[in-house]
Amino acid sequence: MARARIKRDQAPAAEDNHNGGITVGQRLRQAREAKGLSLEDVFDKTKLRPSIVEAIEQERWKELPAPAFVKGFLRTYVKLLEIDEREIIELYDTRVPKDNRPFEAILTKRQTRKTGWAVAIVIMIAVFAITYWWIEQPPPSISNHERAPAIEKQVSKEKSNEKVQFTMATGEKDKQVEKTEQSESLNTVPEAADQSDVVRLTEKPVSEQAEPQTEKTVAVVDTEPNLVLKALVKERTWMRIKTDGGQAKEYIFDPGSRPIWKAQKIFDIMIGNAAGIELELNGKPLGPLGKRGKVIHLVLPKDS
Repeated sequence: MARARIKRDQAPAAEDNHNGGITVGQRLRQAREAKGLSLEDVFDKTKLRPSIVEAIEQERWKELPAPAFVKGFLRTYVKLLEIDEREIIELYDTRVPKDNRPFEAILTKRQTRKTGWAVAIVIMIAVFAITYWWIEQPPPSISNHERAPAIEKQVSKEKSNEKVQFTMATGEKDKQVEKTEQSESLNTVPEAADQSDVVRLTEKPVSEQAEPQTEKTVAVVDTEPNLVLKALVKERTWMRIKTDGGQAKEYIFDPGSRPIWKAQKIFDIMIGNAAGIELELNGKPLGPLGKRGKVIHLVLPKDS
């Protein structure tokens, strides 16, 4: 009877936890802030990345893996915070999206394994086929292009020998040969002149094309960032920053670090320990950012 009464008393308490308005993310964040822990402290003690802890506290379930893995993260996190594991798991079961179920993840893993084996088999067959084809190929033979220069040299030598013998035999035809040589020499002179002219013509456009390239490089060097963000790290702090809408980068800074970022329009910043870092934008300090262990989100400059 006593056990039945205890269960009846515990049932309304569980319903209050489910329907009282508090979520699993809020419960975990309150417990972490009550202990004065930052996201970096959680990472040092549990090896849970700050991005994962932040996603759990903000209940961004679509960014997390299957519920089986998330429950493992929760158990590790709960041990550090020293709160009721059963309560957190029950809260999570009420908040997890219905379309994010464990068996769907298992099916996708099996499908990817099957497709991976199929791709590996196809690659192995292709490698064997290429190897067999290469072995069966006949040894390479001398191509006609390689023989052509040698044949042309022999023909030219034979023709030159015939010309010498022909001039030695007849004296009257020597004059004709000399005339033809003179005409050939006269024809070669304009060709050389034409080639020199061609070289001069081609050199001018090259110099003209080089000028706009130097102008482009000067324009790139002259550009300077409009925004310069400097930081002074006082405590171990996790930070994520995105400049001008680009790809976000995550950092874990130690005390004494002085990182600098540059941008043209905007900084999008997430800080895991608001009291652990001081910021300065274009030489102007931003003042205190928040309490120790508090997660904050900033967009600088504030007018943007």
